[in-house]
Amino acid sequence: MITSEPEAFTFYQLPVARRYQNRPEFEQLCEWWISGGSGVCALVGLGGAGKTTIVERFVSAMSVDGHKRVDHLGQRSIPRAENLFVFSFDSATNPESFFSRFGFYLEGKDLLTSLENQHLRWSYGQILRMLEGTDALLLILDGLERFQEDGTRGSALGRIQDPRLCDLVSRIAAGSLPHLSLIMTALDAPCELPHTRSPRYHQIWIQKLPFDVCVDLLKEHRLDGDRSQLERLAETCGRHAFTLDLAAGYISRFAGGDPMASLRFPPLDRHTTEAEYPTGFRAAIAQRLRFWCVVDQYYEELDRCEPAAIALLRWMALLDGSITIDALTKLVADARDKTALSVAFPPSDRELQAALKLLIDMRLVDEFQGVDREPAKLVLHADLRAAVLRRLDSNAVIDGHDAIRSSLEILYERQRSTPGTRS
Repeated sequence: MITSEPEAFTFYQLPVARRYQNRPEFEQLCEWWISGGSGVCALVGLGGAGKTTIVERFVSAMSVDGHKRVDHLGQRSIPRAENLFVFSFDSATNPESFFSRFGFYLEGKDLLTSLENQHLRWSYGQILRMLEGTDALLLILDGLERFQEDGTRGSALGRIQDPRLCDLVSRIAAGSLPHLSLIMTALDAPCELPHTRSPRYHQIWIQKLPFDVCVDLLKEHRLDGDRSQLERLAETCGRHAFTLDLAAGYISRFAGGDPMASLRFPPLDRHTTEAEYPTGFRAAIAQRLRFWCVVDQYYEELDRCEPAAIALLRWMALLDGSITIDALTKLVADARDKTALSVAFPPSDRELQAALKLLIDMRLVDEFQGVDREPAKLVLHADLRAAVLRRLDSNAVIDGHDAIRSSLEILYERQRSTPGTRS
């Protein structure tokens, strides 16, 4: 059980949206919480649709004293959770990271203690026993789709690959852990849950952005053009939050802000009409192709005019998880001569910082602010990472992974010989 009264505890803070626009799904999440917030609330939708942004906005709206009032909720307040644990799987390579941090939290340990004792593990049975005696707790799991089947290899869409995570979500939805509420972001409803029709399971579909929101987003990127032109661009991008944001950034930087600038999209008719695919799956394929096309054009333009930035982007795509700026700098310094992917690496740390700033400004890389005394971490969105990796041949990927492994081993040995460092 919780042996002390821990403050709201987050491991891997959620990224703050740089261009947030209000969405009806945010209001639905707030309504669920205000009305009692029991059981599971699942925000489901394609990667990059804006699920994490909505959850981050919700957490930010819960003030310390519980009296934060939100205009579009009729000036009602969003109650503060008595206890809160937030975890993002976008920066975690396996579910064990979650259960380890969660175990420390339930024991009443602080974040620093959990980071300094990462070798300790709790069994799933121990976690359940601690949860049985816990006070009211809001658990937020962001990025659960990282461990869900995407339906591309004959598997059931939405199936949670880790049995412990699947069981935990099922127990909360069934009411077996009545003091525990869960907000999760996922690709689709977990197909294993027999309780998806239960009053303790609430689902919010993250739909296409409304046209008004799209237009506001494009204007914030300082794109010129009338409303009809901006709406046409939004529809071309599928009104998908991440695709539209990247497309607007590309047009703003490389096409003079002209919304009529040509973004090359392939014909999507075949992928959206083939009968052997379910309707939702066809839509997902079409949106993935749109996203890849925008990333490809970004990639080609950066390869032409910013070779150091694209080399760094390729390198980060090979890293599965988050990394601090200090660790990235050391890895790049060690790997400059070890792999063909490093040919265009920034020749100095100063130029590396400039290339990294460019990628962050263009929203190709996200920066998570550190928790407690933790340094900030960098992470590539999972869909962006996949889009970059598909451009690399298999030999380059193997070569890059070997270089990273070698460099990480050197970095680990240096860290072991220098007590107190956590880069």
